[in-house]
Amino acid sequence: LRDFNRFISQLVDNHVREHMADMRVVTLVNSGIRDLELVNQLLSTTSNVVFLSLADNEITHVGSLGRMLPPHLKILDLSGNPIMDLDNLVVPASLELLILNSSKIPEEELTGFLVRFRRRYPRVNVVVTDVA
Repeated sequence: LRDFNRFISQLVDNHVREHMADMRVVTLVNSGIRDLELVNQLLSTTSNVVFLSLADNEITHVGSLGRMLPPHLKILDLSGNPIMDLDNLVVPASLELLILNSSKIPEEELTGFLVRFRRRYPRVNVVVTDVA
């Protein structure tokens, strides 16, 4: 995790920011991420991301994720994370697909979330397989 923190810090240095402005795909799969602040630092350098994968990390709370999601995001992959507060997830109007495959969320909790999420965001497709 220290290496990842150092990597993010280096990425957000001024000399790299200009190269990240046009980034459209960000995949931080299996990176040991728990703290979304690091992701926020990275995403603050670009607003053109359309695909973001945070799959297979250790993310338990997504409440702060909504504040940092790029305005043009179309696909968000949160698969394989032990998320406990899905109801706090806020997504941009541009989102078309939310992926929660192999999520470590209990099935009854996930079912309730899906009903509420689909009411709130009827245009967003949600993919869920292999629930806990």
